[in-house]
Amino acid sequence: MKEAIVYTGPKVEIRDVDIPKPERNQVVIKVAVSGSNPKDWKVPEWMEQANGTNQGDDIAGTIYAVGKGVTEFRKGDRVAAFHEMNTPHGSYAEYAVAWDHTTFFLPEKTSFEEGAALPLAAMTAAVGLYASDRLNLPQPWSPASKPIPLVVYGASSAVGSYVIQLAKRSNIHPLICVSGRAQEHVEKLIDRSKGDTIVDYRKGDDAVVQGIKDALKGEKLQYAYDAVSEKNSPENIAKVLDSKSGKATFVLPPKGNWAGKHDCYDGSVHQSTTMVGSVHSKNPADRDLGYVYFRYLTRGLEEGWFSGQPQEVVPGGLGGVQSALERLKDGTPICAIHLLMPGYLFITAADVDDKKVNLILLNLRDWYHSHEDSWDDFYLVKSRVDLHEEMLSDVEYIPDPTSPPVPPMIYDGWTGANIAEVERFVTNQALNHRTHEINNALFLLVDEQGMIDRTCVLAERTNDWTDDGAISYNKVRLPWVDAYMVFMALDVANESFAECCDMDVERDSEGWWKYESSIDGPDPDDEKEKLKEATIEQFRQDGRL
Repeated sequence: MKEAIVYTGPKVEIRDVDIPKPERNQVVIKVAVSGSNPKDWKVPEWMEQANGTNQGDDIAGTIYAVGKGVTEFRKGDRVAAFHEMNTPHGSYAEYAVAWDHTTFFLPEKTSFEEGAALPLAAMTAAVGLYASDRLNLPQPWSPASKPIPLVVYGASSAVGSYVIQLAKRSNIHPLICVSGRAQEHVEKLIDRSKGDTIVDYRKGDDAVVQGIKDALKGEKLQYAYDAVSEKNSPENIAKVLDSKSGKATFVLPPKGNWAGKHDCYDGSVHQSTTMVGSVHSKNPADRDLGYVYFRYLTRGLEEGWFSGQPQEVVPGGLGGVQSALERLKDGTPICAIHLLMPGYLFITAADVDDKKVNLILLNLRDWYHSHEDSWDDFYLVKSRVDLHEEMLSDVEYIPDPTSPPVPPMIYDGWTGANIAEVERFVTNQALNHRTHEINNALFLLVDEQGMIDRTCVLAERTNDWTDDGAISYNKVRLPWVDAYMVFMALDVANESFAECCDMDVERDSEGWWKYESSIDGPDPDDEKEKLKEATIEQFRQDGRL
């Protein structure tokens, strides 16, 4: 499989590694979308031993394998998970590892993009609010019965937004939310009927302090959640927090001192740094908090009172990690990075029955880098009808890859279509974002020639437009057995189309390239090659080829 390694800079290197195997109480997840966080570029600079590691910790995808002792999950389940930080097999890979207690189900209506924006940030919110050594506020199932003012500094951030949603569930009000230009987002989360309000930090520190005092209306401030923890936010909170019984938790420690305290507070103020990694500690209470609240998130997503932070999706698979981290370093919030998604498969040849489809799919299968239940990566489009016309408007379309054997029938939905018709179809699907969990930029096509010489056309959408107003595509004809590896190189490794073709021959005016294989032929003694041949032979014996 492919994995992205992060170095200082940030600089990202993609390498080939084995698919991990789960230990006891672990799950292996086939990653659909990886979240990204500022710490992903910071940690390699902070810690020498972390330089050159997979720093991704937010996982969304499907269960691929479970270790001993795992009873809650099974293969194919849609999940999100928090990977244990600074350990191998993070989310910047095709497959990632998580502990079962920090893995949770995603409802069908929750996209992988939204799911990937949750684990680290949402659990940071929960730990800071509810852990006994942090703010220790009332739990949602035992909500506050009287007003409890809470300052949420950095309310529009992912952590701040999740703090607001959980605090509301605990009936904690008034929420005094310090925010800047994203106040419209915060406004949708708060409840002004219960005294919640927004203080604009752009007006300066004195205005922030006065705004908090005004919102308190003479009441004491005993709780503050600082989701910024820099740029004077600790100092501003110190000027309004009760000096005798106040509690403040920060997402960052004082600069240069992970165990330190901010010197702007009196000694009687309880200061804490919220370390989300505590849910992976040996402390049973911390682990239990992680277990309970991750499952509580599933319920909140299903019932609608909790939602993921709005996210920008970075394209390019693992090749997009470099860009995402650079933008995070520049201060641009990025939440999700798509990894390998199912690709469209079209068959335009005539007289194609289930046996021929099985033959195509078996040859397109990823026999060498994956395993059963996750080695098929192409969705066979059977009809020219738009993929959304037959679904309910409130149901997200999430197609599964097509696996052989397919039902007996004639597959003639695209018979006789030319490649331009297929390109228009794929382009139209791309314009409908509800198919965001299938790759709308790449597709495979098997035509009459492909059925004769066992080749297919691999096409990738470009950002260029043709003279007749259509989006152009790069195209190349290549063997069935090479298609998956080239598809993965384009989708996950983000290689250019030219790098996957004969670079000595230029693309022609219609977008066609010449293919030159750099993939080693199969080793007949390889166990996976033997499995492939044995499976094909079994299909023949069963009359399915």
